Amino acid sequence: MKSYGLLEIEYPNILFIDPQSYFRSLGYLYYSSGLITDSGGMQKEAYWLEKKCVTIRKETEWVETMAGNANVLLFSDLSNLQSKMIQLPDSFDLKLYGNGDTAFQIVKKLL
Repeated sequence: MKSYGLLEIEYPNILFIDPQSYFRSLGYLYYSSGLITDSGGMQKEAYWLEKKCVTIRKETEWVETMAGNANVLLFSDLSNLQSKMIQLPDSFDLKLYGNGDTAFQIVKKLL
């Protein structure tokens, strides 16, 4: 944050915490308003939990999460961070990653 001139005091609605375990991170994300991340994996979790995500990177492996403004890439000008976070997603496709019966379909094919 320091290298980009970002000060915690400028973001009073964000709680900055130490790194957390994966499951604790999911708990925090579940109860959050959104996510600011540079992690590839957390973008997808944010989408599954229907949370706004701003990814501090030039590109993403999960381009499908960018549909409907659910995930936004921001890298060169971080002064737009706050405005990007408050832009609510248009929608989330709840079946984007399947309909929840993949294990059943695999077993069916194997049998």
